Amino acid sequence: MEGCFVAGADPELMIRSPEGSLISAIGLVPGTKKKPRKVKNGAIQHDNVMAEFNVNPARSSEEFVEHMRDVLIELSGIVAPNRLVVQASAEFPEKELQNQKARIFGCDPDFDSWSLRMNQIAGDAAESPFRSAGGHLHIGKTKKTAEMLDNPYGKIEVVKMLDIFVGIPSILLDPDPTSPARRALYGKAGAHRPKTYGVEYRALGNFWVRSPQLVELVYSLADVAVRLCADGESTKIIEKVGQENVLEAINNSNRKVAQKCFRAIKKFIPEDILDAIKKTNLEADLYQCWNLK
Repeated sequence: MEGCFVAGADPELMIRSPEGSLISAIGLVPGTKKKPRKVKNGAIQHDNVMAEFNVNPARSSEEFVEHMRDVLIELSGIVAPNRLVVQASAEFPEKELQNQKARIFGCDPDFDSWSLRMNQIAGDAAESPFRSAGGHLHIGKTKKTAEMLDNPYGKIEVVKMLDIFVGIPSILLDPDPTSPARRALYGKAGAHRPKTYGVEYRALGNFWVRSPQLVELVYSLADVAVRLCADGESTKIIEKVGQENVLEAINNSNRKVAQKCFRAIKKFIPEDILDAIKKTNLEADLYQCWNLK
């Protein structure tokens, strides 16, 4: 399916050794935030102790899945015999946090579309063994959405709609019990970075990387959000769902409120996407679903 936006992503994954312990990506995954290692259809690097990868811009869900598959194949081969792990947060062994790079958080600030303020990370975060992994989604402009995504207020409106149509469902779709702890550190509702090409949506964890089906589903839900925003439907939808409900559902991982919000937006979501949500395997295995070795 061709969307009304150009999709990109920079998910982070943890790495587990054959013995079962979490290990740092520093020294194992080549590339850095400033100089990523180019691979087929994307790039890889370490970010703090996480293995991070970027996918080249995609204009359809099929292309998005293809780019994701190509980069995951490269990355899994590089870290082998260790394994990539889809997990939102964990406490790492102290020996894996000795490198100074393991104590650097966030290369650039991000912002809250609801409060219009810069988000803050606790000053003592670097001293804790707790680390978390995101699954950020990049929304790039097309002819249909260029005017909206060139406008600072348009970007903010898009992020609010992404909260409603992607962030809210993610509370219901993400089976990871460590996800609420991630959101307590970062990834709250409205988290984003304005970009020249559009916007980076930063509220999502990495759960959706588990399978091609989940990647396609997140792409489709994002497309619904961006299309409705471009069609001028965002104001009434945001009012219908309610800012306080969005913040409560996402920031506090409140499934009951998320279900209430989802019922309010179901009529805006095409039947094939609703059907895909029902059929999604929430316990999908990363290696099996992507045919990784």
